[in-house]
Amino acid sequence: MSNDKLGKKSKWRPWGIYFLYLIWTFLVVDLIMKFKLGDLSPFVSELGNLILVSVLFIHYNNEFPELMTMLRPIGNSILLSCFIAFGISFLTEGLIPYMVCGEFYGNSTFSSCTKTFMHWSWLRIAKLAMGVIVAPILEEILFRGVFLKLFLSSYHILSGIILSGLIFGLLHIAPIPGFGKWTMLLSVFWSCCFGVLLSSITYKTRNLSFAFGFHIVNNFLAFLPG
Repeated sequence: MSNDKLGKKSKWRPWGIYFLYLIWTFLVVDLIMKFKLGDLSPFVSELGNLILVSVLFIHYNNEFPELMTMLRPIGNSILLSCFIAFGISFLTEGLIPYMVCGEFYGNSTFSSCTKTFMHWSWLRIAKLAMGVIVAPILEEILFRGVFLKLFLSSYHILSGIILSGLIFGLLHIAPIPGFGKWTMLLSVFWSCCFGVLLSSITYKTRNLSFAFGFHIVNNFLAFLPG
């Protein structure tokens, strides 16, 4: 994936598509708020993402045929990336805190999580599937499949990777109940770093499988009961 292969494009082009995505997202959110969809909100939101992602992916697959190669056999790579992501999580939230201060980070245990999940309704399980599987896959196809390639076609490789990661992180600006503005800013900073990491991995591997796996594990850990 290089600038020569993709061809030089207008620098405003990826930003135009990004703002189109923001407008589309706003319209979907407005629809959810207007009709007070409640429990159906996650499903309507991801349906909106699916529609836009499908249109963009079909359009840019004609322009950038190598887009489809990013979805080539991904089974083993997804499993490997999930294993690596869980390993990183174990080190940063388990082993290292335990070695430093003698206790694990957070209050979740395998037993408490299992008991919690067993009492979930089918609707809540469906929401979990949307947030842990559907949302990461759609977001990766959009941000690492389409936006990354658009930014790489208009900017230097490093700039394209950083920009695509930053717009991913900035999209995740949201107030966190019970936390102050600095915690929210730290969360956005982490999301931006996470986006840059996934863009870098996708650029190096030339497919989306590792980004899928890392994103799925990240969202799964976020859904664990505290």
